[in-house]
Amino acid sequence: FKAHEDEIDIVILDLNLPSKDGISICQDIRKSNQDVIIIMLTARDSESDQVLGLGLGADDYITKPFSPLTLVAKMHALLRRRDANDNRESQDQ
Repeated sequence: FKAHEDEIDIVILDLNLPSKDGISICQDIRKSNQDVIIIMLTARDSESDQVLGLGLGADDYITKPFSPLTLVAKMHALLRRRDANDNRESQDQ
């Protein structure tokens, strides 16, 4: 999902990927980009997986099955919060 043409705003990340664990990918993304929103969308629904994912940098953790409408609503809410924070930071400068 891209709100702006040249940058990625949101990454929707599954934990069960064939080539690399989603947790490692989340950590890699966070090392290179603190601003991108990461939503983990996965079948792994244990409390420990959720706590781990959020602790390693995910902004939200959604388990399958999920509602597409709820996912879109959460994406918009996270973008609103990020944009409000960006506006506050630019006013403080």
